[in-house]
Amino acid sequence: MHALTLIVTDLHAPPGLDAAALAAVPRLPAAERVLARGAAHGASTDWWDAVLMTRGVDAAVTPPLAAAEIAWFGATGERSSRVWCATPVRLGVTLDHVRLDQIGVPASSAQAELVTAFNREFQSSNLKLHCVAGMHWFVEFPRELAATGVEPGRVLGRDVAGDLPSGYDGPYLRRVMTEIQMWLHAVGEARAPFNALWLWGGGGVWPQLAGQTLPLAASNEPLVRGLWQLAGRESVAAPEDFAAASKLDAGHLLVTVSLEQLRLQFPDQPLERLERDWLAPAWAALERGALRSLAVNLNGVLSRVTRAQRWRFWRAPRHWAQSR
Repeated sequence: MHALTLIVTDLHAPPGLDAAALAAVPRLPAAERVLARGAAHGASTDWWDAVLMTRGVDAAVTPPLAAAEIAWFGATGERSSRVWCATPVRLGVTLDHVRLDQIGVPASSAQAELVTAFNREFQSSNLKLHCVAGMHWFVEFPRELAATGVEPGRVLGRDVAGDLPSGYDGPYLRRVMTEIQMWLHAVGEARAPFNALWLWGGGGVWPQLAGQTLPLAASNEPLVRGLWQLAGRESVAAPEDFAAASKLDAGHLLVTVSLEQLRLQFPDQPLERLERDWLAPAWAALERGALRSLAVNLNGVLSRVTRAQRWRFWRAPRHWAQSR
């Protein structure tokens, strides 16, 4: 491997953090060196924008991606315009707003039972819940919907009011989300270790990828698998850390890492594990010449540094949460 692109799929910091707030957020020294000494390739509003940038697509001028449909295709091999991603989340209620507190939950033995119970409860509404490829959830609707929804990683820790589904069918989707939340409350936390399903990713367009040259993708994200299948390329499972990634036979490797999955494994130190297992060893490989380039996507920015650029010591790093 001579080039690594590391896509952190769900690391977003609110803009405009003051000094006190920044001081409470752990630093990522290796990522901050990449941001300081390399060059930004562009803004990646959603993490898949950064994935598409690896083939030279400017996310600022491309239409929204059919994220849910392509993820469904990557997980099942089937095409459907009626599916939406349905990410398990925990919502918290404050005095004046509802906040998204947690994304994703560990797999449990009650998962299949919960899906069956959902499909029985919502059968009269023609809704069907699917859980595929591990912990990737989808809701299948009776028709194609004209609406847009925001990926939950962009909402984590914030008031959800401005990021709920919008568009012509937005009210319908918001009503469905409320009904699901009420049902989950009735089911109880023992059976459902989350209290809502966040619906997003429906609509959008399918990119033209057939015949394009892409790096080897190592990812557990169905969306990445779907994109690579569109290009006629295979993908492999995401490695556990940089050491495992470096053993893969690839000139250019693209890896996705989920901070929330790290949080489920290491509740107290997910950022520290990201730095220890991925960012620091990748920077060390760049310094010793094992890597010729390193690209990192986090907090809405994709930046790339070459080995020659690593010497730009005069470019002082700043906190990664200030990268936008």
